[in-house]
Amino acid sequence: VGLLEVVVTLGCLLLLFHTVESVGRPQSTGVQAFILSAPISTTSLLLGVQVAGMFGVAGLLVASGLVCLLMIAVQGHVAIDPFPFLLVWGPVLAPTFLAWSSAVILLAAALRHRYATYVAGLALLAATAARLIQGATTWTTNWTLWNTLRWSDMGVFDLNGAPLLANRLMVTA
Repeated sequence: VGLLEVVVTLGCLLLLFHTVESVGRPQSTGVQAFILSAPISTTSLLLGVQVAGMFGVAGLLVASGLVCLLMIAVQGHVAIDPFPFLLVWGPVLAPTFLAWSSAVILLAAALRHRYATYVAGLALLAATAARLIQGATTWTTNWTLWNTLRWSDMGVFDLNGAPLLANRLMVTA
């Protein structure tokens, strides 16, 4: 949970780059005519881009989690428990990355320009950070979960369980 802001920010930047480059790759390589003539829907093509990006982020999260668990094992002060990593970096973060990659695909489809999509995506992240700094975010509007979660070994999000579940369901929808 202490790394949540860093993981979300870097994951969103990775998804921004991957999605924009993957959506624009067929046109820049000259195979767009072949892809568009294939009996594959545009939705399927964009979903493939989104799934590939999600697998990329998941791979980085797994690698980061293994490094963290290795560091815990080397220190030898506490028992190794992968449950917090699986919970927080799995079902808690997945809606954030799903919503973000969907927003980037929407921006890419609407703007139809690579650099404009980068600018709009970075502006969206900056606007989210500005709202957080101003204190204007609530459980409903904090789709990134920046500065929200607190982990306790006494219970798994006991105090904020219902708002967290509602937030994750809303972001997924």
